[in-house]
Amino acid sequence: MRIPASHSLKRLWIVLIASALVATGCGDTAADSGELRTLRMGSFRSEVKLLNPWDEGLFVNIPASLIHSKLVEYAPDYRIVPMLAESWEISEGGKALTFHLKHGVRWHDDLPVTAMDAAFTLEFYKKHERWSQWAQYLERVTVWDTHTFTVHLMKDVGFFLLQSWLPTSTVILPEHVWRDVVRPREYSGANALVGCGPYRFEHYDPAAQSLTLTANPHYFGGQPAAERLIWRQFKSFDSLLLSMIKGDIDGLMEYYSPFPLSRLRAIEGSPVELLSTPDMGVPAVLFFNHRKFPMNDLRFREAVACAVNYEEILRVVAENRGQPPVRGFMPPAYRYFKQRQQQLEQNLVRAAGLLDQTGLVRSTEGVRTTPDGKPLRLDLLVQGGSRYPHLVQTAKLVARHLRGIGIEATPVVYDFTVADSKLFGLRDYDICVGRLLPLDVIAGCGTLVLADSPGNMGTCRDARLLALTEAFYRAKDDEQMRQAAWALQEYYASQLPAFALYHGQVYYPCRSDRFEGWTVMSGGVVNSQTWSGIRLRNSQSSEP
Repeated sequence: MRIPASHSLKRLWIVLIASALVATGCGDTAADSGELRTLRMGSFRSEVKLLNPWDEGLFVNIPASLIHSKLVEYAPDYRIVPMLAESWEISEGGKALTFHLKHGVRWHDDLPVTAMDAAFTLEFYKKHERWSQWAQYLERVTVWDTHTFTVHLMKDVGFFLLQSWLPTSTVILPEHVWRDVVRPREYSGANALVGCGPYRFEHYDPAAQSLTLTANPHYFGGQPAAERLIWRQFKSFDSLLLSMIKGDIDGLMEYYSPFPLSRLRAIEGSPVELLSTPDMGVPAVLFFNHRKFPMNDLRFREAVACAVNYEEILRVVAENRGQPPVRGFMPPAYRYFKQRQQQLEQNLVRAAGLLDQTGLVRSTEGVRTTPDGKPLRLDLLVQGGSRYPHLVQTAKLVARHLRGIGIEATPVVYDFTVADSKLFGLRDYDICVGRLLPLDVIAGCGTLVLADSPGNMGTCRDARLLALTEAFYRAKDDEQMRQAAWALQEYYASQLPAFALYHGQVYYPCRSDRFEGWTVMSGGVVNSQTWSGIRLRNSQSSEP
């Protein structure tokens, strides 16, 4: 969805300073540069350290998914559609998935893609503990012929895997490249980026953090419109945005890194268009560490939820482009969203009463104290550190709101790696302002980051949550999964293991003066629909 031009808050064409635009020759670049078929994309998060699909910088920033392909993928409406697999069946009560691969698909080195490659990949991931969230369920893979194989599972989670992890993260690797690799996370062979995706690896400049890909003329999904794709890594979003305004890059190639609305006034007027879609993730969440007191007390969590001024967060952080959160945690865009939920609202009187019930009484200085008389002082971890300024801004507001009911919560900003390690690895935090990725919503209705169970990264061990999580994973069809998702949202509403701070739209910037036909999904514009649908503006189809 494009933002209409008629409304200043729904259409954002931006002009930088006139001198910058003139200096870069923005107006005639598309016509005269000699790169009409070159799509230039940028990212600003993880640094690429290894040319390898196992490298987090390469995978998180999406180039790996341009080079490789998955068995299935999501359509824009998040239905499961074929990719390498043309069809599939679930059998044995959900404990077996049989896939039939497309014929004629070839690796970039011209060898055929076969069922043996797919079987090898799944078993290779399990052996090397890659994507353990689903690999933990893998028992074995049986290959029937060159294009048919069956995945046997230890539990009846076939429908769940098909709807969640297989379309989101599981790229298929060529067996002839990886079968003798002992340490895949360290492999740097020249063939490490051989895939079967729409683009082939051509060149990498480590000094410039620039990756050049060329279109795969034999791609089974049709040759992409852009003959070449150049991906550049920037140190910050602001430097990336400046480069886009100047016309040096065309779009943002970053998973779930929407345009920060705090930048609206800084970018008025040039051929940069914001594309919008309902947010399948949650842009700001308050997480609790259930392994610690008082976060493991429902009355405390309710008090915190009553202390937050959601209207102020919407106004200051989201520029009033959103809606107050509901108690059920999941975003309204979620396909299994439970309607008619109660909204979260500020209620300072109730918050104070709940804290009194927990034994957290105010001292003469106005600070809450624990039952043993010690001042209650909490660290408020900011997920992603300074890379997400909207979360830093939100954390400062939440800290002020909590101070109003006597809770001293100090925002703590680490760099991206340390913050995520503390939140999901060490689980060393008190409360945290973070975000919920679309993947976390689609792949598990939030359980991945809430439940403290094998394969998940949360801190809540409540038996009810673990049982509801298991029921969601073992759903046999769409209706069972819907009912399980509704039950989880009812649990979230009553127990508040975490809660959203607001819901809304996501906005992604792109240059529409050179290319048009971008497809925006909640995670961004990098998807199969963009590569097949994007086209040169004004039907220009060849380079001069």
